Amino acid sequence: MLRHLGYGLDPLSSPLDYPGRIPAEPAVLLLETAVLPIIPAAQDIEHWPTTDIHGEHQPLGKVLQNVEAAPIESRVPVAAVGSNASPSQVARKFASAGLTPVVPITAVTIKGIAAGLSAHISKPGYVPAAPVSAPGIDSAMHLTWLDDAEVAVMDATEPNYRRTRLPAEHCVTLPNGQTVNDVWIYVSRHGYIADPDGTPRKLTNQRAVLTYMISRLPNVGVSTPEEWINAAKDPAWRDDIRERFFASGLGHHQPDLALWGT
Repeated sequence: MLRHLGYGLDPLSSPLDYPGRIPAEPAVLLLETAVLPIIPAAQDIEHWPTTDIHGEHQPLGKVLQNVEAAPIESRVPVAAVGSNASPSQVARKFASAGLTPVVPITAVTIKGIAAGLSAHISKPGYVPAAPVSAPGIDSAMHLTWLDDAEVAVMDATEPNYRRTRLPAEHCVTLPNGQTVNDVWIYVSRHGYIADPDGTPRKLTNQRAVLTYMISRLPNVGVSTPEEWINAAKDPAWRDDIRERFFASGLGHHQPDLALWGT
């Protein structure tokens, strides 16, 4: 059903489509294989109107209750910087772990954080997103609201990241203007990619990202994004490229994020 709704291709199976299709709506509910719109309202999020899989209009909290899923108040809000905001990627990760997803995904604004690029290559071959410091910037991102089992699965799929609490100064605001407390975020263990002037390079579509990397890294044995993805099947090649990121000045460590508490 995700494919019929336009969410079919996930980056794990189609790396050049990273980060996948991100919801254009201010909020959606990934419910089994359906992606249902949620309408922001002035009330708390559990009262926001949505529909169940039968098309009946109900508050989000009631829909969660009807499918015996964890209520919003017991869920963990986790900022999705890259593909974890894509319903197809989330569905793929949970299905691989034998878990049926029931995940509200809401648009948010986060103060002082931007979606950059991690200084490593994922197993599928794409250069994934990572949060980077962006003082004075308010960034449009998403939150996934995960129950305990979903958090455990998500942690297991992010070995190159450390889930940590977002410091309070990075205010997280929902579309209705309410703030969200105790938000978590995945920080890269490998640092981030920056332009020659030291400015963190922002997340864009993966073809553009890989074309840029190929232009900045000589003698890597590939000349197109497709060749990059094929070469990345070799773990030794991925490790070599990660080392080249730092040797070439593309890669930078980010000690301020590494010090965030857990």
